[in-house]
Amino acid sequence: MQCKIYLLVLILLFSSCSNYMTEQSGFFSKFRRGDYSSAADVLKEKSEKEGKDQILYLLDRGIALYEAKDYKESIKTLTEAERLSAVKDFTSINEEVVSVITTDKYKKFVPLDYERIMINVYLALSYFMLGQYEDALVECRRINNLVYVLKNRGMKDFEEVPLARYVSGMIYETQGKYDSARIDYLKVVELNPLFTQAIYDAYRCARLGNNVYIASTISNKYPNLKLKESFEKRCKSCGNLVVLLSYGEIPVKRQSRNNNMLPEFYTRTYSSAKLDLYSDQGKKISSGEDLLDLETVARKNLNERIGRIMAKRLLGVGAQVAIGYGVAKATDNDALGVLAGLLLHSTSSPDTRSWSTLPRYYYVARTSLEPGLQKVKISTDIEMEKTFEINNGKLVLDPIRIN
Repeated sequence: MQCKIYLLVLILLFSSCSNYMTEQSGFFSKFRRGDYSSAADVLKEKSEKEGKDQILYLLDRGIALYEAKDYKESIKTLTEAERLSAVKDFTSINEEVVSVITTDKYKKFVPLDYERIMINVYLALSYFMLGQYEDALVECRRINNLVYVLKNRGMKDFEEVPLARYVSGMIYETQGKYDSARIDYLKVVELNPLFTQAIYDAYRCARLGNNVYIASTISNKYPNLKLKESFEKRCKSCGNLVVLLSYGEIPVKRQSRNNNMLPEFYTRTYSSAKLDLYSDQGKKISSGEDLLDLETVARKNLNERIGRIMAKRLLGVGAQVAIGYGVAKATDNDALGVLAGLLLHSTSSPDTRSWSTLPRYYYVARTSLEPGLQKVKISTDIEMEKTFEINNGKLVLDPIRIN
């Protein structure tokens, strides 16, 4: 009996020392270097095997494939992650009991709400890049439905991710559905009032959709932007280039500095990026705007869950004391009971797993270009020159990642 108890507590103690990011250091090293295809290969076999970290493997592999521009494989991988992350309780009774006594990191990883939403965001972007616009819109609608479900479950302060709305706005505009595009662009402004590009986009779509009243309302609300003048000066035969810059690293979850039973996000990237577009003659044609600070969303989402996490950890402390007392009674050895309780308590560190390959910021720069092959210099922390095929009235999306 005593041997079994010692074995149990030792297993729990040593297994608590494992860390996902440390174990997968080879993957993260390749990812940070921008060697996305090789990074994805590192996780391929692990992502196909059932286990407590399978969803994490799928998420990290899926975003690596996306950054490698292997959109079809990224869709396949992230769709499987979405299926396993569905909003339902799929935790076994044994997992739940162990997690109460010790920590949630013994359970299958379940993404936070913002991470679930970002799965659909990347699926929408991947479908967009493949020209499968209806499938991209399906993912955007799933985001809206998920936000609705979360709010009904008590996440009253949880808001949509403006990046998702901007993607759906671009899709509708590409399809000539200007009223739907305008609605989404205005929602982006509601979520991020500082993102003025969406105001120009909403006004343009109102005018293109012959909705004079709404166009006038938007123009009157933002008189300093000179929306009417900008629209009338636009190139009617031009296409649009949208550069989406993903920058930095999302903060990682670690043990809280103030309470060792709770997780806390720690910032990894402190600097901000720039995003400017130049014509092949060297003229600046667009400057990027900050569309989404994902760190703010992540912190807000975790803070909304802290109360429930703390309640569970307090329940676990009570269970540990009870187990220690039971061991002492069963073995007639108070010292062994105390040891069992202490060892169980030492495993009570919080679950610090998270989708750590997400970027911290998303910037957008948008410009209109004459039809044909157009050279554009993209200036961020580095400078790159790219050639885009621009078609009349069409939109080209160019995603860029800087770690």
